[in-house]
Amino acid sequence: MMNVPPPMRFAAMARQQFMSMQADGLLWKISITTGESGTDCNVLIDIYGDEGNTGDIQLGEAGAYEPGTTNDFAIKLPKDVGKIYKMRVSHDNSGEKNNWELKQIQMMNMAEGMILFKCDRFLSPTEDDKQIVRELPALKPGEEPLPVKKYHLDIKTGREKGAGSKAKVKIMLTGEKSNTGPRLLGAHNFLDDREDQLKKGRTARFFIEAVDLGPIINVEIGHDGETKKEGWLLQHILVKEDGGPSYFFPCDSWLCKERADGVTSRELTRNGIFDDSDDGEDDDDEDDEE
Repeated sequence: MMNVPPPMRFAAMARQQFMSMQADGLLWKISITTGESGTDCNVLIDIYGDEGNTGDIQLGEAGAYEPGTTNDFAIKLPKDVGKIYKMRVSHDNSGEKNNWELKQIQMMNMAEGMILFKCDRFLSPTEDDKQIVRELPALKPGEEPLPVKKYHLDIKTGREKGAGSKAKVKIMLTGEKSNTGPRLLGAHNFLDDREDQLKKGRTARFFIEAVDLGPIINVEIGHDGETKKEGWLLQHILVKEDGGPSYFFPCDSWLCKERADGVTSRELTRNGIFDDSDDGEDDDDEDDEE
C-alpha cells in the first residue's frame, strides 16, 4: 500500500480550502454508498488511469460503512494517473462484518467533473461469487465504459515427488491495457469442489474477474511457503478469456526456497495464443503423494 496522506472526512475540511486544492487538480471528493449490508473491515481502492495507478489507498476507519449510508472523503492522490478508466475496490476481510454490499463509488473534481463507478454487488467471502475484490469501470457521460471480463486460469502442477503445495498463492495478470493487481488463489475462486488444489500432477482451475486487460502479456505468480515441504513445481498456466483467446505461459520450474534457484515467485512470459485451447483432460493421480 502506497504512503499517501490519510483521507479526511469531507465535512472536516473547510470548503474554501477544498475548492482551492481542487482547482489545482490535487484533491478528489470520493463518496461511497453502502447497500443493506455494511462492513467493519478496512476498505482499499486503487485508481487506474492512462498514466499509471495510485496503488492501494485505505479509506476511512474500520467500522465506518454502515448499511444504507454514503461516506464522503477528501483524497489527495499520490500522483497524477492521467485519464481515469477503472477502480479496484477491496476489503481485507479483517472484521466480523465482512459481507459488504457496495452500491457505488463517486469521484468528483473541478478539473475532471464527476466519475461514477457502479457496483451493486457484495464484497464477501460467503455471498455472491465469494469475492472481496471488485474492478469497476469508470462511467462518464458520452463515453463507453470498458467491459468487465472473467479470466479462467488452468494451473498445472508438475509430477515430480513433492511437487504439490498448500502454501498461499498470489497471481497477477498483466495485459496491454492494465493488470489485475495481486490476487489470492483459494476456495473463493476455485472452480472445482476438490481439496488440495495444487496437488502433484493436477490442473487446478480458478477464475479472476477484471476490467478488460487487453491481450495478456505476462503472469506474476508466487507463494508464502518457507520450507521445502511448501515448495511448488509449477508446470504451466493457461489463461482463458471469456469469449476470447487463450494465453499459454510455461514455467517448468520450482517455486521453493530450498530447491533450484531458491525463489518463491516468478514472472512468466507468454508463449502462445490460441483461439480455442484445451490442455487435455486432467490427468490427476489421486494416489500420488504431493
